[in-house]
Amino acid sequence: MRIAIPTTAGIFCEHFGRADGFFLCDVDATSRSVDRPRQVVRPKTVCESIPQWLKNMGVTMVIAGGIGAVAQKHLSDLGIVVVPGQNGTDPATIAGTYLQGRATRRINPCDTARHKQFHCKAKRPRSTK
Repeated sequence: MRIAIPTTAGIFCEHFGRADGFFLCDVDATSRSVDRPRQVVRPKTVCESIPQWLKNMGVTMVIAGGIGAVAQKHLSDLGIVVVPGQNGTDPATIAGTYLQGRATRRINPCDTARHKQFHCKAKRPRSTK
Protein backbone atom coordinates (compact mmCIF):
# COMPACT_ATOMS: atom_id res chain seq x y z
CA MET A 1 0.00 0.00 0.00
CA ARG A 2 1.26 3.50 -0.82
CA ILE A 3 -0.18 6.45 1.10
CA ALA A 4 -0.25 10.10 -0.01
CA ILE A 5 -0.85 12.95 2.45
CA PRO A 6 -1.28 16.54 1.17
CA THR A 7 1.36 19.01 2.37
CA THR A 8 2.35 22.65 2.07
CA ALA A 9 6.04 23.35 2.62
CA GLY A 10 6.33 19.80 4.02
CA ILE A 11 3.66 20.32 6.72
CA PHE A 12 0.24 18.61 6.61
CA CYS A 13 -2.14 20.71 4.50
CA GLU A 14 -5.70 20.47 5.80
CA HIS A 15 -7.16 21.29 2.36
CA PHE A 16 -6.36 18.75 -0.36
CA GLY A 17 -6.85 21.22 -3.24
CA ARG A 18 -4.45 23.77 -1.79
CA ALA A 19 -1.52 21.41 -1.19
CA ASP A 20 1.74 22.21 -2.96
CA GLY A 21 3.01 18.67 -2.54
CA PHE A 22 2.43 15.27 -0.99
CA PHE A 23 4.13 13.14 1.62
CA LEU A 24 4.35 9.64 0.16
CA CYS A 25 5.15 6.48 2.04
CA ASP A 26 4.84 2.79 1.56
CA VAL A 27 3.46 0.55 4.27
CA ASP A 28 5.45 -2.37 5.55
CA ALA A 29 2.88 -5.20 5.41
CA THR A 30 4.34 -7.06 8.38
CA SER A 31 4.76 -4.24 10.88
CA ARG A 32 2.11 -1.87 9.44
CA SER A 33 4.63 0.94 9.73
CA VAL A 34 5.72 3.82 7.49
CA ASP A 35 8.40 2.75 5.02
CA ARG A 36 10.34 4.81 2.43
CA PRO A 37 8.93 8.24 3.38
CA ARG A 38 9.48 11.02 0.85
CA GLN A 39 8.11 14.38 -0.19
CA VAL A 40 7.01 15.08 -3.79
CA VAL A 41 6.12 18.44 -5.30
CA ARG A 42 2.72 18.73 -6.92
CA PRO A 43 2.87 19.40 -10.66
CA LYS A 44 1.67 22.80 -11.85
CA THR A 45 -1.48 21.41 -13.42
CA VAL A 46 -5.20 21.72 -12.81
CA CYS A 47 -6.59 20.02 -9.71
CA GLU A 48 -8.59 17.57 -11.78
CA SER A 49 -5.35 15.90 -12.93
CA ILE A 50 -4.01 15.29 -9.41
CA PRO A 51 -5.91 11.99 -8.82
CA GLN A 52 -4.45 10.45 -11.99
CA TRP A 53 -0.97 11.76 -11.11
CA LEU A 54 -1.26 10.09 -7.68
CA LYS A 55 -2.51 6.86 -9.28
CA ASN A 56 0.44 6.90 -11.71
CA MET A 57 2.79 7.03 -8.69
CA GLY A 58 1.16 3.91 -7.26
CA VAL A 59 -0.85 5.64 -4.53
CA THR A 60 -3.63 3.43 -3.13
CA MET A 61 -4.75 5.63 -0.21
CA VAL A 62 -5.03 9.37 0.48
CA ILE A 63 -5.21 10.57 4.07
CA ALA A 64 -6.55 14.12 4.08
CA GLY A 65 -8.15 16.79 6.20
CA GLY A 66 -10.67 18.61 4.05
CA ILE A 67 -11.33 17.15 0.63
CA GLY A 68 -14.33 17.90 -1.56
CA ALA A 69 -16.80 15.37 -2.88
CA VAL A 70 -15.60 15.73 -6.48
CA ALA A 71 -11.98 15.04 -5.55
CA GLN A 72 -13.09 12.08 -3.44
CA LYS A 73 -15.06 10.68 -6.36
CA HIS A 74 -12.17 11.10 -8.82
CA LEU A 75 -9.82 9.32 -6.42
CA SER A 76 -12.36 6.59 -5.65
CA ASP A 77 -13.04 6.01 -9.35
CA LEU A 78 -9.31 5.28 -9.72
CA GLY A 79 -9.40 2.77 -6.87
CA ILE A 80 -7.75 5.08 -4.33
CA VAL A 81 -9.18 4.88 -0.80
CA VAL A 82 -9.80 8.31 0.77
CA VAL A 83 -9.60 8.87 4.53
CA PRO A 84 -10.85 12.45 5.15
CA GLY A 85 -11.21 14.47 8.33
CA GLN A 86 -7.70 14.01 9.72
CA ASN A 87 -5.56 16.71 11.30
CA GLY A 88 -2.07 17.31 12.63
CA THR A 89 1.16 18.84 11.40
CA ASP A 90 3.63 16.03 10.72
CA PRO A 91 2.53 13.80 7.84
CA ALA A 92 4.65 10.85 9.01
CA THR A 93 2.95 10.97 12.41
CA ILE A 94 -0.48 11.20 10.77
CA ALA A 95 0.29 8.12 8.64
CA GLY A 96 1.67 6.21 11.63
CA THR A 97 -1.34 7.07 13.78
CA TYR A 98 -3.68 5.83 11.05
CA LEU A 99 -1.71 2.61 10.56
CA GLN A 100 -1.79 1.91 14.30
CA GLY A 101 -5.58 2.26 14.27
CA ARG A 102 -5.50 5.33 16.49
CA ALA A 103 -6.73 7.91 13.96
CA THR A 104 -9.83 9.81 14.96
CA ARG A 105 -12.00 11.02 12.13
CA ARG A 106 -13.08 14.60 12.47
CA ILE A 107 -15.53 16.57 10.42
CA ASN A 108 -14.36 17.02 6.85
CA PRO A 109 -14.55 20.84 6.48
CA CYS A 110 -15.30 20.42 2.78
CA ASP A 111 -18.51 18.52 3.65
CA THR A 112 -20.08 21.39 5.58
CA ALA A 113 -22.83 23.53 4.11
CA ARG A 114 -20.87 26.67 4.93
CA HIS A 115 -17.89 25.56 2.86
CA LYS A 116 -18.32 27.57 -0.33
CA GLN A 117 -14.74 28.04 -1.43
CA PHE A 118 -13.31 26.04 -4.26
CA HIS A 119 -9.73 25.70 -3.07
CA CYS A 120 -8.50 24.40 -6.40
CA LYS A 121 -9.66 27.56 -8.08
CA ALA A 122 -8.18 29.85 -5.42
CA LYS A 123 -4.62 31.05 -5.65
CA ARG A 124 -2.54 28.67 -3.56
CA PRO A 125 0.88 29.29 -2.08
CA ARG A 126 3.84 27.47 -3.59
CA SER A 127 6.66 25.95 -1.63
CA THR A 128 10.13 27.31 -2.23
CA LYS A 129 11.63 23.81 -2.05
